[in-house]
Amino acid sequence: MATWPLAILAFGQLVNVAFGSVGMFLTMSGYERETLMGHLVALAVNAATAVALIPLLGVIGAAIAVTIGLLTWNVVLAVKFVQRLQLRPTAL
Repeated sequence: MATWPLAILAFGQLVNVAFGSVGMFLTMSGYERETLMGHLVALAVNAATAVALIPLLGVIGAAIAVTIGLLTWNVVLAVKFVQRLQLRPTAL
């Protein structure tokens, strides 16, 4: 029963690792406001997708919502990372 939700969450964490430590680097470089805005955007996306998907899909919908929120957080912070620090946030 828990196989699919765990697989979805593991995929989200794999994507999180692929982006690197963008939030930590932005915070250490003095861009705490950008980090906060990335967190708030991801929170809003996570809440909206959770409200939409949990009634339809249950636990799998919750896992998808968390993964989408994590992906949003990483994309927003990676864009800010490139804009502010002019570096690539990943080893790829």
